[in-house]
Amino acid sequence: MMIMFNYFFKTLLVTIGILAYMSCVKNHMYEGNTDYPCEDLPDYPMGVRGIQQAHYQSQAPAFNPTNSDEFVFTDVHGDNSDLVIYTISTKHKSIIVKDANVRGQPRWGDNGLIVYTDPSFSLVVVETLGNLKSKISSSGSFLYPYWLSDSLIVAQFSYNLGVPYYRVLVNLKGQIIDSAKGPGFHRGVSISPDEFVSVNYENKATLIESNSSGHVNRLFDLSFDGSNIITGLAYNQISQVFYFSTFREGVYIFNPQEGTRLKLLPGCETKCYDYMSISGDSKFLLLERVDAYDYKNDTGIYSVKSGIFLYDISKGTLTALDL
Repeated sequence: MMIMFNYFFKTLLVTIGILAYMSCVKNHMYEGNTDYPCEDLPDYPMGVRGIQQAHYQSQAPAFNPTNSDEFVFTDVHGDNSDLVIYTISTKHKSIIVKDANVRGQPRWGDNGLIVYTDPSFSLVVVETLGNLKSKISSSGSFLYPYWLSDSLIVAQFSYNLGVPYYRVLVNLKGQIIDSAKGPGFHRGVSISPDEFVSVNYENKATLIESNSSGHVNRLFDLSFDGSNIITGLAYNQISQVFYFSTFREGVYIFNPQEGTRLKLLPGCETKCYDYMSISGDSKFLLLERVDAYDYKNDTGIYSVKSGIFLYDISKGTLTALDL
């Protein structure tokens, strides 16, 4: 009886905490909020608009989970990019891997190691001083890695950068210790040492909860129309809610207990959200946003630029970081 009471009491506390948190978030949600205006580009009567420069190269920021004052990102210069650690309070940048040319988002683990995919589609694990810890290669291709635990990496694997895709668990020795065939995913986060959430890219942007036993739980679906595919994903360990961004629809918070989602920030053609990351203390989100500017009415041509923003979850404020 005492065990049942303790379980009920803990469940009640978690529920109350989530409801209080969502109530706080509602005060900062976008509905009716004009602090962050967002406008589409003007209609161009002559047909399709064009981008003046080559498509932006993603900076893909990711927090240090044990230090909310720093994050890793890819610093683009010309056709190459360096793997860089940035300290928010001092605005200091430190290159840890020159010309790393990361594919996708690097991910920083609780173990102090950073994993990323290199141009050869191998998994590279480095220490914060840039020392190589491990390079995991195979006859196929790894993409979209993130840490499940201190010793396990979740990644997508394919033999020819196409179907069939496999979700694999890889250890630091390069051994694939578990795999499951599936539709593939392009974003993912761990929520416990054996549970994780992935976004697949079939015809729908679907948030999938899975674990090593093979159980899969669909959290929600979004119809795929090219603008609301999920581009960023983060999990709040304290309030047990998810944040996700879609390229042109904006940034949302999702409560899996209630099945509800609220828009925090708007997205549009001039402000498109890409990668995101949450701080270890669950107080801040790092958001990558691609802004359109210098639109020319006579040609319909415009330019784009990627920037990294810090979103204060409790205050609902968005601050551009000067990199």
